[in-house]
Amino acid sequence: MNLFICSTPYQVFNAVNISKTLFATKQSDLYILNVSKVSLEIYKNIKDMDLFRNVYLIKVYADLPNRNRFLYLQNRISKIFSIKNIIPNPDDIYDKIFIVGTEVFSKSIYYYWQKKNNNIELNYYEDGTGSYFRILMENRKMLKHKILNLLKGFDLLSKCKALYVYRPNCVMSRFKHIDIKQIPIIQKDEDHLYELKRIFKNSSQPLSHRLIFFDSDFGDERILNQQIKFVEKIKSTLNNRFFIKLHPNSNSNRYGEKIELLETTEGFEMINLGQNMSDKILVSIASSACITPKLIYNEEPYIIYLYKLIDDWDAYAPNFDFFINSVKDLYDIPERFFIPNNLKEFSDILSKLNEQHQESV
Repeated sequence: MNLFICSTPYQVFNAVNISKTLFATKQSDLYILNVSKVSLEIYKNIKDMDLFRNVYLIKVYADLPNRNRFLYLQNRISKIFSIKNIIPNPDDIYDKIFIVGTEVFSKSIYYYWQKKNNNIELNYYEDGTGSYFRILMENRKMLKHKILNLLKGFDLLSKCKALYVYRPNCVMSRFKHIDIKQIPIIQKDEDHLYELKRIFKNSSQPLSHRLIFFDSDFGDERILNQQIKFVEKIKSTLNNRFFIKLHPNSNSNRYGEKIELLETTEGFEMINLGQNMSDKILVSIASSACITPKLIYNEEPYIIYLYKLIDDWDAYAPNFDFFINSVKDLYDIPERFFIPNNLKEFSDILSKLNEQHQESV
């Protein structure tokens, strides 16, 4: 029996796709961690559906996460030591477990089940772009890895059997023993996708503007100010005919007045499920959402990535450029994929795409 552990909508999206395609004949349970209001809402929507044998809400927080940094860290540390107290089904036995490599509670839960069954197979699955260029490339001597190694007696990745992603050829890895396996590219008429629409309450409303800018929160005031400049350039070129999809941590007034926000709590993968994005222009510094249409649906929107306009980007996200170019290589029409080297190039690209659109309408 399989166990999938999720904490975000995209993780639930991928857990459903993996379980209903690659493991359709095998029973699976689902853990949803109560890390946000959205995760609680997903749990309420999915718990009575027939997608998993059982769906459990795992209370890694007594209440919603505390914004106080000290209390936040204190909770994480205490749960690592006492994870068995929040396991709702200790009498079960799993032979495969699926987690993401970006979240400590899931890792702690794996250690719990591994102690019960030493032969349990550990698998990672896709959780955005980090699964491609970071998870299997990180230095294992980093403090966050060393702590778990010291407490639990072994490094997690030494036990990992496979990483499941939509595009295996784009994965960067230091580990020869970890198989890179493909999640099938999504066909939008598959039966389980109708259930996904119910889980996430997908409205399938078509996007009225052609360009979407994906705001990011890097916790860096310098990058924030650059994003504002990028949006100003888009405003002047498109006369405000575009959407901004804000990061959940961003202030709705960040970009000033007369900005049209894409006001939805849905992940872009769900918006894309209801609409083909091949005619859209997706712009961001480094958002996973821009390449979601190609990675999981094989659609080819115009993409403008702006990370090369950020000083010291390679130090911030090593290997990202290599990964993005590997995604560009997947494009049947690579001329739709832009990575400008300076602000003038960005401006020229916007003007060119806008002119082409005006001529075609």
